[in-house]
Amino acid sequence: MNFKYNLEDYKKIPGLCRDWEEDPFLVPVFFEKECLIHFFYNNNYECRLCSETYGSISDKDNNFYTPFGINKNRKIVFWLGDLKELPNREQKMLIPFNINSDHDIISEFYDAQIKAVFTEPVKEVDLLLQRNKINNKFNFCIFKDVENIDILFEKCSGYKKVMFNNEYDFKHIISILNEDLIESINLDNIRKKINNLNKDKNEFGSIKLFEKYILDNYDAEKDLFNSYYVLFYLRIWADHREAKSKLYDSINRIGLTTNNSYEEIYVKLIDELFKTNEKILNL
Repeated sequence: MNFKYNLEDYKKIPGLCRDWEEDPFLVPVFFEKECLIHFFYNNNYECRLCSETYGSISDKDNNFYTPFGINKNRKIVFWLGDLKELPNREQKMLIPFNINSDHDIISEFYDAQIKAVFTEPVKEVDLLLQRNKINNKFNFCIFKDVENIDILFEKCSGYKKVMFNNEYDFKHIISILNEDLIESINLDNIRKKINNLNKDKNEFGSIKLFEKYILDNYDAEKDLFNSYYVLFYLRIWADHREAKSKLYDSINRIGLTTNNSYEEIYVKLIDELFKTNEKILNL
């Protein structure tokens, strides 16, 4: 593919030029952010945001793993060498979004790739991206308000800055996570897919309705939605002073106790939610 790029970037940006290379690898190639959409939604791909300005795309079969950066202008930056190693199909997906260089690659991507300064992945954003794939798998919107790329970038920034200094911080992030995951379940759409709801169908909560749809139609584990209920009960505890028992009951369901720190509880919860969504995607 004839990608557009500016070789002056390679020569002038510190750390990119390697005198021994006959075929320059670290040449920045710029794209509109919409180039990521297909990788966000298609179940055959993974698009991960490792930080606010560093991510990667790959396929399920591990045929390729390609890092990218996000500059301050919200442009996506790949290395030319990585693009050349992509399969032809994926190159064709990207090239319509290829744009002229704006000469700015300052990002955590640049820090990691050139300065070996790495950041931890933002798994909460992986959870939000899983919602898109679940919608795609079942061919209707189980989750509503699936964010556009700009909002995903903002959420990535917000979750990355989560602090666990006290109970208030933990309650705050539990409420946000509940809003982003459970409250985004589309009750009306799921009701339309369930034919045997009785006249009291409106009494089904969002998790219960989602669970019923899955268990009625697929050979799924009976406790598949355990992590969703844990998040829901933690949100009740976070919002109500008299709901202390909800904290004990919920963390026991994921094998923890009040001897565990808030950070340990949160990390385990995120892992369990991620596993639940992966199981749903693999049904």
